[in-house]
Formats: sequence, C-alpha cells, structure tokens
Amino acid sequence: MTEDGSIAVNEKFETSVHHILAIGDVIDGPPLAVRAIKEGKHVAHMLANESSECDFTFLPTVIHSNPPIVTVGLTEKEATTYGYEAKSTTFPLQGNGFRTLTGKREGIISVVVDVKTDIILGMHMIGEGAVELSSTFVQLLEMVAKVEDVTFPNYAHPSVNESLLEVLEAMTGYAIHVPPRVKTKA
Repeated sequence: MTEDGSIAVNEKFETSVHHILAIGDVIDGPPLAVRAIKEGKHVAHMLANESSECDFTFLPTVIHSNPPIVTVGLTEKEATTYGYEAKSTTFPLQGNGFRTLTGKREGIISVVVDVKTDIILGMHMIGEGAVELSSTFVQLLEMVAKVEDVTFPNYAHPSVNESLLEVLEAMTGYAIHVPPRVKTKA
C-alpha cells in the first residue's frame, strides 16, 4: 500500500504479488472511469502478449453537472508554468447559432495556445455539448494540432461544433459571432 492508502503497482500494473495486477480507483491517480477502462484494456493486451500503450497525458476531466464541464490539457497559467508563451481566448456559447435554436445558450469554450508554435495546449468548456466535444479536444491535443488544423476544415451549420471553430477564430481575430477586440494604445 502507498501512504495514501492506494495499492502500489509498477509500470506493468503488478502489485507486490507479481501475479496480481491492479487498475482503476484502487491505485494512485485520478478516480476516473475513462482511466480505469483504458488501464483494463491495456492490461488485457499485455496479458495476451500484445503491444499496448497507456498514456494519460490528455486525460479529459468531465463533470456531469448542469451545465456539464470538460477540461483537457493545460490552462494558460499551467502552460506558463511549464515555460510556454501561452495565450488563451474564450467564446461565449450564446454566439453559437445552434444554441440559439435549442435555447441552451449558457456556457463558454476556451482554448490555450502556444504563441510561438500555434500548437493547442488545452481546451476547456462549460455548457451543453461539452462531454461530446471532449473526444475532439483529446484528439486534437494527441495529434499536436495547430490553430490552422481547427480553423481550416468546414463545419456543419448550425452545430455545437462551430463553437470550437469560433473560439480559435476569436484568437486570430476572424470570429464573426463575437465583437472584435479593440486594440488600445498603451
């Protein structure tokens, strides 16, 4: 056992009794079902002598509240702490056409980007559709997507997915459903 009461495991999820493996909430790490499922599949592949990888760099945190909340990757403060020159922007979901149709207009979507490379570092959302978009957030972070990778493709209209496009267009000054940022003289 560890000091916090979890079962100690090695990189192969073996306990101190090597033929007994442990995964999920009983070992150290966030108590998330997505993590336990991935660990279970990884262990099954290992037991079948198949190649497998278990990486939780971009583990989505989902809060099934009303409205739902999802966070994946770094916040702007965390990115700065890790040495990135980061910037972030948000898009109010009330500017999304699909939200107007459904009447579920509350919430925001936020994206954190590395200024030097335009690589997306984190994606966060509060509002209806956040859980469904979390898979897209994870995929974009896993593929080391840049702003252009999100702003170039066509999006179904109207759709919640357009919020992802709009938040990155807001960062580049091309969002059409938010007022433009006014530059002030210092």
